[in-house]
Amino acid sequence: MDKDLLLIMGIALAIVLPITWAIISKIDKRDKIKTNTGFTLLKKSKKNPTYKIYRYLLRVPFTKRYMNNLTRRYDILCPGDQKTAIKEAVKTFLVTFFISSILSYFLFFKNPSLQGGLVSILMVYIINNETVSILVRRAERKLLEQIVEFISNVRHNYYINKMVDEAIAMSLDSCGKELKPHAVKLHEIVTSNNVKDEIEKYNTATNNKYLKMFLSLCLSVIEYKDKEIDGRNLFTSNLEHLKKEVHIELLKLEKIKYLFSGVIFVTVFPCLALGVIKSYAVSMMPELSVFYNGRAGYLYVFFTYLVTITVYYL
Repeated sequence: MDKDLLLIMGIALAIVLPITWAIISKIDKRDKIKTNTGFTLLKKSKKNPTYKIYRYLLRVPFTKRYMNNLTRRYDILCPGDQKTAIKEAVKTFLVTFFISSILSYFLFFKNPSLQGGLVSILMVYIINNETVSILVRRAERKLLEQIVEFISNVRHNYYINKMVDEAIAMSLDSCGKELKPHAVKLHEIVTSNNVKDEIEKYNTATNNKYLKMFLSLCLSVIEYKDKEIDGRNLFTSNLEHLKKEVHIELLKLEKIKYLFSGVIFVTVFPCLALGVIKSYAVSMMPELSVFYNGRAGYLYVFFTYLVTITVYYL
């Protein structure tokens, strides 16, 4: 077995494992380590296929940390709702694994080569990272959209009974699945006998500043009572301002989404085109095969990948 074959086999084994490990490390650095108290797998869900997959992935050392980080990210979005967090984490893992497998097959395993291996490693890393980010950002946008509707419902219900806890309770039925765990938790906090400890737990479990602001407004009314300024209730006026801020945030996210929608493709396109350029150049001038298969050719390919990774991170 010659050195080239050993090199190809090494690259084949290294395509998914190191890249996924790098993704895990990056997720760890990006997210603040926040764990929701009491996040455990329900015994009654043992027969659920999603939980079976989740438990199996937790038993595998390589995927255990990856799943824990994915679950933590969704747990922050859905505090207290372990079923949704685990379901979304498993779905994200399956999507990224499927895409990575397809890319690895077409870019490397179908026609093994050193350049194909490098392209596979780079593409699996970028696609994996972007897929996780897209799915999480999509859930965050849905949450913001539901917060707007929730604030409107609470504001309307507060007009009716002038009670914050009742206004929140009456708005629970109209909440979407992303917001429902938050709304239930907010109602539990405002009706709790130990509000201070509950607030601390909730602030640790979520990083959504708008929900924290909403909770602060509710507690201030409960503690200091509502006031009337220029014929308008201060609480409802503050809710209207908060609603406008969430609208502005949604518009910003949509603008960023469309402005940078094609940036990733433009960034990685040179790497995808290297093989085509090489094949075309060699077919036109066979003498170029010496360049591409020599040290200068490998350095050229390596430099292109290095620039691509640098631009991607910038």
